This record gives sequence, structure tokens and C-alpha cells, in this order.
Amino acid sequence: MAILSDVPGLRVEVHVAGSALKEYDDDETPPPKTVTKYIEAVSGAEFVIKYFFDRPFPTTYGVEAQIYVDGKRVGVDLNQAANLLVARAKVWEGGRVFVNGESFRSKFRFSDVKIDDDSADLEQLSEGHGVGAVGTIRVAFIHFVRQKESPLQDNHAGYKRPRERNTFSEKELKGQSVTHYSSMIPTKKTKERATRANYTVDYTEAGKAPFATIKFKYRSLQALKSMYIVPRTPSPVPLEERPAAELSPAELVELVNRMRKRDSEAAAAEKVKKEAQANVHVKRERDADDDDEVTFVSKHSKNERKVPQKDDFVIELD
Repeated sequence: MAILSDVPGLRVEVHVAGSALKEYDDDETPPPKTVTKYIEAVSGAEFVIKYFFDRPFPTTYGVEAQIYVDGKRVGVDLNQAANLLVARAKVWEGGRVFVNGESFRSKFRFSDVKIDDDSADLEQLSEGHGVGAVGTIRVAFIHFVRQKESPLQDNHAGYKRPRERNTFSEKELKGQSVTHYSSMIPTKKTKERATRANYTVDYTEAGKAPFATIKFKYRSLQALKSMYIVPRTPSPVPLEERPAAELSPAELVELVNRMRKRDSEAAAAEKVKKEAQANVHVKRERDADDDDEVTFVSKHSKNERKVPQKDDFVIELD
């Protein structure tokens, strides 16, 4: 859970499928009154943002919670001082869209960022939507003294749904490990009135400066490992190097089979070696037998006179 030591009792979590995502520390030094955590983003997973006020959180003032996703403010909650410790969790599931006087809720979902350096739409998309906040969830908490109700207003009058951006260039990213953005999934119609009361607040002497900010950077598991935020999966220790007492029955059987295979291969290799040595020995013996018959060739000097021998045929010349 993301907490600030200076603000005991306040915590923020990001949930997927009913469970809080595991958080990892950010090694960068955060701004004052801010804590930053990394979380894993799984493509297509819907997520909700939950924040809690638990004892000993002070109830002197009311608390305004401003929720930002990818740098865009998606909601504001006003929590009266008397009600801070009443509800177990404050939940923000998505954004609201008003169409023709009817309210629709959209849920948050992790979606893949696309890289396209040749997209003609990039320049238009970049206006007012830099990449610095993409892949982030931020909740800022501000103290207020009192809440005031203003006249009714049309919530969808002049409303323009923000354009989602999912494509960036390598130049924009500048080496940042941004892998996901948050898309909004239109889900169901709500009973919320399109025309409702508008509320304003009187802030404390600190004004609109947050007394606490909780920030999450969401990335793919592969990116978290490449950044060494999440430890890389260690290479498994070979069965031969592990203590026998720690091996399961299946691992013991596997180890025995490996040893038998290794011994069989070693025996086969030794047999081939011996056969090769035997063939070399036989060849040497045959070569030695061939040396028993030796022919000597006599060489005479060119000027040496040869004396006739018995049985030689002699021709006499006049």
C-alpha cells in the first residue's frame, strides 16, 4: 500500500479483479509530501482506485481528493471531516460521460501504447497531451474548511470528451519505459442526473497546495524487470546441486533418470573408445607382418667391370 509517513492513516491502492496490486519502490527521490510506487500493468485488465482514511488520520478538516490518470483529471471527491472515518474505502472506478442528458460510466483499463514515428496524427495528439504523465495514476489530497452548494448547473453542457491517445513516437518517449496508457471503457447507464448541484469549497490557509500526493507508475512486467524494479527470474538450480532432502518425489525420480541416462551414455562412449583402440592395435600388427619379406637391391658403380658367372650367356665379339 502507498502511504506517507507524515500522514498516518492515509493510504491509496490500485485494485485489479478485487485485489490490490503489488507495489514496488521507486529509487528516484520524490517531491516533498509525495510518495511514488511502481505497479504492474496487464494489457486489457480493468482497474479501480481506492483510498482510505483510517485512524489516526485527523478529522479537523474536510479532504478534497483529486484523481488524475495519464495527467488528466478524471474526478474530484469532497469528503466532509465528520465522514472521513465512516466509510471503509473511497472507490473511483472510472469516469462519467453525459450524453443527451443521460449519464454513462466508463471504467479504467490498461491498454498497450503504440509506437509510430510516421503517424501524421502525432502532432495533433501531442497538443496539450505530453508523454510525461502517460502511464501514471496520481491522487492529490487537499484540506478544506467548508463546502458550499452553488446553483444547479447542466453537467453535460459544453462537455467535450477528451480524446484518447495511444500512439507515440520514439522521439517523444526519449527512452522512457512507457508501455501502457489508460483507456476508458463505456459500460452502463447510471441514474445520476445530468443536472445537479455544484459544490465549491473554502480551503485552509495552505490554499490548494496538497498536503499529500500518492503517485503510481504502471508498466509491463518485462519493463519493470528491465529497469530492475522487479528482480529478474533467477536461473533454476540444477537438481544435481540441490540437497536431496529438499527434492520432491517427482524431482527425485527425474534425478535418478538423469543419472541413469548419463551413466548409459558414458558406458556407450567408453565402448566406442575401446573398439577404436582395438582397431588401431590390429592395424599395427598387420603392418609388422608385411615387414618380414625384405628385398635387397645391389647397386654397382658405373665403371665397375662385371665378371661372368656360371650359367651366364656370353656373346663374344671380334
